[in-house]
Amino acid sequence: MSRAADCVVPYEDAVAAFTLNVSLDPDGTARRRYGFDDAGWVLIRPDQVVTVRGVDSDLSALERYLAMVIAPRASA
Repeated sequence: MSRAADCVVPYEDAVAAFTLNVSLDPDGTARRRYGFDDAGWVLIRPDQVVTVRGVDSDLSALERYLAMVIAPRASA
């Protein structure tokens, strides 16, 4: 499991994690589309809008989004 997938576990009722890595994207097409040279993560809203994205070594944007947007909904 990737670090990004680990990060969303507490929010798994509201968020699904998908990591773009070499084994799932061997020719790099999806990673290039999202601007990654290596493995990365993308959070896509249900309306297909890319909300945040980043590399697995930097989860700060994902953590902020989860804390500010998803956590209030989860506790409501």
